[in-house]
Amino acid sequence: MLALDLDDLSYLGLMYPGFDVYLADTAGLLGLGERETYTDLIHHGTYGPRMRRHAAQCFAGESCVQYPFEFAPVYKQLSPEAGQDSTLNGTATGRS
Repeated sequence: MLALDLDDLSYLGLMYPGFDVYLADTAGLLGLGERETYTDLIHHGTYGPRMRRHAAQCFAGESCVQYPFEFAPVYKQLSPEAGQDSTLNGTATGRS
C-alpha cells in the first residue's frame, strides 16, 4: 500500500507491506500505534522485511520518492537517459 501526499511537495511512499496489513491496522487488530512517518513500518520486526523487499523492487531501495523526482534513484532506473532509446532491443520500431 502506498501513501500519496500532495499537500506541499508531492510524495509517494510505502506505507504498508500489503492490503492485508492495511485492513488489519485500520480495523485496530495489530496494535501498531501511532507512527511518525508514512514509512515507519519499514523498520518493524515483522513487516519490515516485506517492505524492504518492495522498496528494493519498486523504489530502487528507497522507502519513498519525493518531488523533485528526477533526483530520486528510482527515477534514474525508470527514466532512460537523454538520447537513448527506451525499447527493449534498442531499435526505434521495436523490431530487429
